[in-house]
Amino acid sequence: MLDRYLSTVAYQIPAMHEWIDEQEKKFNLPIYSSVDVRDSGFKLGIVDTNLFPAGFNNLSSAQHSLISTQFRKAILKKDPTIRTIAIIAEDHTRNKRYLHHLFILRQLIENAGFSVILTSFFEGISHDLESENNHVLTIYGLQHLLHASSHAIDLLICNNDLTSGLPPLLKNLSIPCIPNPQLGWFNRSKIRHFEYANQWISTWANQFGLDPWLFSCLMKHSSDLSINTSEDRHVLADLASDLLKEITEKYKAYGISQQPTLFLKAANGTYGMGVEVVTSADDIALLNRKSRNNLSKGKGSSHISSFLIQEGISTIHHFDNHVAEPCLYLINNQVVGGFYRLNNQKNTTQNLNSPGMSFAPIETGTAFAYPSRYEWYGVLSRLAGLAASEEEKELA
Repeated sequence: MLDRYLSTVAYQIPAMHEWIDEQEKKFNLPIYSSVDVRDSGFKLGIVDTNLFPAGFNNLSSAQHSLISTQFRKAILKKDPTIRTIAIIAEDHTRNKRYLHHLFILRQLIENAGFSVILTSFFEGISHDLESENNHVLTIYGLQHLLHASSHAIDLLICNNDLTSGLPPLLKNLSIPCIPNPQLGWFNRSKIRHFEYANQWISTWANQFGLDPWLFSCLMKHSSDLSINTSEDRHVLADLASDLLKEITEKYKAYGISQQPTLFLKAANGTYGMGVEVVTSADDIALLNRKSRNNLSKGKGSSHISSFLIQEGISTIHHFDNHVAEPCLYLINNQVVGGFYRLNNQKNTTQNLNSPGMSFAPIETGTAFAYPSRYEWYGVLSRLAGLAASEEEKELA
C-alpha cells in the first residue's frame, strides 16, 4: 500500500528538499545529529533524535570523505577563523566502543582541516585510554584545557549529552560551544521535540498533499508522575487507552490488520533507557517491578517523572537474520550516511536499542532490501532537524 503511494509522489522529493532548504534559513541548525527511523511497510516515522550522537564508528568508511566535507562547511559557516577544536566526551570514557567512536569523530574533523583535542569533565590534566580497535586516546581535563596557555581553543563541540546537568565549566564560557549546552538532556524533552516534529511534518505534508499520519507518530504525554505509584500509572494508562483508540481508527481507515503498539518512554534521556513497549492500558497499570525500575531512573540514575506515550511503528527491515532499523546521521542537517541497528533478541515491534544490539553500515544511497525508502528517510530526518532547531531557539 505505502509503496504504491510513495511511488506516485516520489517525483516531489527534490522539491521537498528545496522546501526544507528554505525553512533552514530561519534557524541555527544542529552541527550534527542522528535519527532513528521506523518503517512498518504501511507508515514511516522518526522515533528518536539525538543531538549528541555517539556512533560515528558504525558508519561506512566510504562515507567519511562526505562527512569531513560537511563538517568543514558547517564549522566554517559558524566562524571562518576556527582552527582548533576540543570535543567534550562523555564521562564514561572507559567504554571501548565509545572511545572508538571518539577516535573516528576526531579523525573526521581533523580531515576537515582542523586541529582536534579530546576533553572531558574530570579533574586533572589528562589520561590515556585504549579504544575497541586498540587506538590510545589522550583525554584532557576540560578545566586544565581552558586554563592552559599551550592550548588555544576556538570551538568546543559537545559530545556529552549532559544528562546530569549543566557543568559549571560550561557556564559563562568565552569559547563558543555547539550544540548549545542548553540542549542537554537535563533541559531537553522528547515531548517538546516530537511536538515540534509533528508540527513540521504536518506543515510539510500539507504542502505536498500527503497524509501526515503516514510519516509521524501520534502521542500523549504527562509530567510530575511517579511510575511506582498506582494512581500515576493509571493516569498514563488512561492516556494509553485514548491513544490506542485513535490509532485503531487510523488502522481501520487504511485497512491495517496489525495490532497497535505503544512505546512508553522517559521524556528525557537516551541509550534506549526508560523505554517499555505496551499493547494495552493494562500493560501500564500493571507494570511489574522490573519495568517500573526501568522507567524510574535513567542514565546516571537521573530521576524520571515525565513520560511520553508514542505510537509504535514496527520495522520491516532485517539484516543477516536480525531485526533491524535504520539510523541516519546528519551534519548541518544534511544526511551523510547511516547504519542499521540490529538485534537478534527482539521482534519487529520492540525496542532494538537494548541488550543484544549490533550494527551494520548503510552504504550511501541504499537501504538494503528497500533502497527507494532511503530518500524518504532523509526527508523525515531533515524535518526532525528543523524540530531540533526550534528546540534550540526555545531553550537557548
